[in-house]
Amino acid sequence: MPPRLIFSAFSLGFIALVSQVVLIREMVVVCTGSEISMGMVLAAWLLWGAVGSLIGSRLARRTRAEGMHGAEGMLAVLMALLCLALPASVTLVRAMKGLFGILPGEIVGLAWTLFASFAMTAPVCVLLGLLFVANAASLRASGAGAGAASGRVYLWEAAGAAAGGVVATYLLLPRLDNFELAWIVMGLAAVTAAVILWGRMGRRAWLLLAALVVFAAVVRFTGLDRALDAASLSWRWSGLNLVENLDSRYGNIAAVRRFEQVGLYESGLLVLSYPDRASAEEAVHYALLEHPGPGRLLLIGGGVAGALGEALKYPDLRVDYVELDPELIECARRHLDHEASASLDSPRVEVFVTDGRLFVQSTDRRYDVVVVDLPDPLTAQINRFYTVGFFREVERLIGPGGLLAFRVTSAENYIGDELADFLSGLRRSLEEVFAQVVVLPGHSALFFASPRAGLLSADPQILVDRLLERGVRTQFVSEHLIPFRLTVDRIAYLEERLAQGSGEINTDLRPVCYFNNMLLWSTRFSSEERSVLGALKGLRGGRAAAAVAILFSPFLLAAVRRRLRTQAALLGAVFAAGFSVIGLEIVMILAFQIFCGYVYSKIGMVMAAFMAGLAAGAWAAGRLDAKRTAGPGRIAAVQAAVAGLALLGWVALAGFESGRVGAPGIEAFTLLFMLAAGTLGGLQFILANGLYLRLRAESADRALGAGYGVDLLGSAFGAVLVSAVLIPISGIPATLVIIAGLNVLAVALLALAAK
Repeated sequence: MPPRLIFSAFSLGFIALVSQVVLIREMVVVCTGSEISMGMVLAAWLLWGAVGSLIGSRLARRTRAEGMHGAEGMLAVLMALLCLALPASVTLVRAMKGLFGILPGEIVGLAWTLFASFAMTAPVCVLLGLLFVANAASLRASGAGAGAASGRVYLWEAAGAAAGGVVATYLLLPRLDNFELAWIVMGLAAVTAAVILWGRMGRRAWLLLAALVVFAAVVRFTGLDRALDAASLSWRWSGLNLVENLDSRYGNIAAVRRFEQVGLYESGLLVLSYPDRASAEEAVHYALLEHPGPGRLLLIGGGVAGALGEALKYPDLRVDYVELDPELIECARRHLDHEASASLDSPRVEVFVTDGRLFVQSTDRRYDVVVVDLPDPLTAQINRFYTVGFFREVERLIGPGGLLAFRVTSAENYIGDELADFLSGLRRSLEEVFAQVVVLPGHSALFFASPRAGLLSADPQILVDRLLERGVRTQFVSEHLIPFRLTVDRIAYLEERLAQGSGEINTDLRPVCYFNNMLLWSTRFSSEERSVLGALKGLRGGRAAAAVAILFSPFLLAAVRRRLRTQAALLGAVFAAGFSVIGLEIVMILAFQIFCGYVYSKIGMVMAAFMAGLAAGAWAAGRLDAKRTAGPGRIAAVQAAVAGLALLGWVALAGFESGRVGAPGIEAFTLLFMLAAGTLGGLQFILANGLYLRLRAESADRALGAGYGVDLLGSAFGAVLVSAVLIPISGIPATLVIIAGLNVLAVALLALAAK
C-alpha cells in the first residue's frame, strides 16, 4: 500500500473521530444535555456515511478507466472539500435553534433532535463516506484486489480514528474549544490533500502546503478564528448576553445575563437562575419543616442559586453542600453577587466538589435531611438521582428518623396522563425503599420520603407552626402561602392522579423516568410526536425484539433464493454486526454516564478504544482473508462471539448496579469492553465483506461500497433504536438480550449458507 494512501486513510480516520467528538459535544448542548442526542448524531453520521459510500461506488466506476491518476484526483478533491465541512457544521448547529425560532435553553423534541442531527452532520459525513470508497478505489487502481483494498483502508482508517480519540481526549480537548478543533481538522485535511497530490504536483504541492500554513497563521494571529467562534456562540444564545462560555470535565458551561438576572447553563440545560428567591426557598424550607428537629443537612446541587443561603437561616443547622462541577461554582462566584457566594464561605457549610452519588455511596456521615436540588431527570446523568438504587443509598445516610426531599416540574390545577405517569413513577420508586412517601402539590411537586412511617405530614398547619417556632423569615414559604398551596382539594386531586398513573419503577439500568419525561415534554411540541412516543411506549420485551427482527427480514427473504443465499447471509451478518457493535457502544456510553457522570470528557477515549479494536480486528481479519480460509462458518463464530459479548455486558452492568465497583473500575471495564466490541466488529466486517466481494468478482467495482454501506446502514438503525427506543423503554438489560438475539439470527442464516 503506497505511503501516501496509508497517510490518507489514517488522517481520514483521525479527522472522522475528532469531527464526531466535536459534533456530539455541540449537539449535546443544543439538546440540553440529553444523551439521546449522542445516539441521533451517531445514527445520522452512519447513515450519511452509507449514502456517501454508495455514491462513491458510482464515482469509482466512472474513474476506473482513468486508473490511479483519476482515483487519486478524486480523492484529493474530496479531501480538499472536507476542509470546510466541520467549521460549517459547527456554525450550523450553533445557529440551528435560532433558525427555527427556538429559544436558548429551550428543551427540544425527539423529532427536532433527529432532524438537527441529520442536517448538521450531512456536510462532513457524506464526504467521509465518499472518501472511504475513493481511498479504496485508489488502492485498487494500484493493483490490489477489491476485498484487500477495502480491508486495508478500513484498517488504517480505524487506526487513525483510535489515534484521534487518544489525542483529542488527552491533548486537544483539555486545551482547545470545539471551534479551535474544527480549524485543526481543516488544516489536517488540507495537508492530506497536498500529500495525495505530491507525486503529481511536485513543487506545487510544497507551495500549496506553505500557502495553507500562512493562511492558518493569519487566521490565528489576526483573531479571525476567535471572531467566528464568538459570532456562532452569539447565535446559540440569541437574545441573551453571553458573559462566559467554557468547557469543563462534565459539560459546557455558559453564563448569560438578562438585565439583573443571571442564568448558568450546563450543556445547554438551565441549572440555576439568580436571583430567584421563590425557587431557593421552596428548595429547602419545606424539607426542613417536614423534619421535627433538623441538625444536619446534605444539599446536592443548587446551593449557589440561593438554597444554601436559605438553609443557613436555621441557626443550629450544619450543611454539607455537594456540587459535581468545580467550574460551575467558580463561574457562579464570578458572576453572582456577594450574598450568593458568601454562603459558600460560612463556617457552618462544608463544600464537597464531587459527584453527589459517589459522595452518598462513600461517606460515613449521617444526616437528618437530604435535599436533591437538581433539574428534572431529562438526562441519564440527572436521572441517576431519581432511581431506586440512589434512594437505597440515601436511606443508609438518614437512618430511621431522617428524610429525603426533591422536587420536579408539575402543575397546580391540571395533571394530564403523561404528567401523572411521570409523577407516579417517582412515587412508586420511592415506595420501593421508604416506609412513608408524601407528595405535595404545586407548580413543582414536592416529594418527601422517610424510612419511618408517621414522620412526614401533608398538614399545612403543622408546617406553619414549625416555621413560626423556629423564627425563620421567609417571603414565599410563609404562614400565609403554605395553607394556600396545600389546600385539601389540591392534595386530594394530586393523590387521585398519582393513583391513576402507570407507576413504573425507575432504576439505573431501566431509566423509565427518562422516557416518561421525554413523553411529557412531547405534549408541548406536536400531537404527531406525542402519538409516536405514546405508541413506542408499548414497544418492550417481545414486541421490541420482533421490531428488530423485522429489520433483518430482507436478508432472510433474500436467502430464500438459493442463488443469492450466501451473499444475503453475508450482508445480513454485516448488517447485524453493524447494528450490534454501535448498540453496544451506545449502551456502554450511557452506562458510563449513569455510573460515573462524566462521559462528556471521556467520549473521545471511549470511541478511541472502539476504533482501536476495529483496527486490531481488521488487521487480524486481513491476515485470515489473505489466505482465503474464512468461510461462512468462521464468520458465524465471530457473530456468536458478538452475542456472547452482549450477554457478558448484561452480567457486568448488573454487578455495577449493586454499587460495589467504583468509577475507576467501571471506566477500565468500559474501555476494555469497547476494545472487544470493536475487535469483533472489525474482524467480522473484513471477513464477511471480503468473502462477499470474492463472490461478486465479476462486478467487484460496483460492489466495492455495498458491504460498507450495509454496515453503516445497520449501525444507523442500531444507533436510533438503541438510544431513543430500546434503552429508555425496555432498559439496558433487555436491550443487550435483543442484541444477542439478533446475532443468533445472523448465525442461523450463515449456518444455512454454509450448507
